[in-house]
Amino acid sequence: NNILTFSSPAYHVAVYNITGNLVMPPTTSQSLDLSHLPGGTYIIRYASHRNPNSMPTTIKIFKR
Repeated sequence: NNILTFSSPAYHVAVYNITGNLVMPPTTSQSLDLSHLPGGTYIIRYASHRNPNSMPTTIKIFKR
């Protein structure tokens, strides 16, 4: 359904394409609607109060 939900609220989450360009500006939301992005591979940078130094995560969005 292209909605990404985090287990705890973020104080910083941003989405980048595979070349490192920012495609969604930083937000503090606990969920992200990624449905407007074209299919591809994206990098999520997420930090919460519990884990301020989390590693970037790579996700793939599949579109028909």
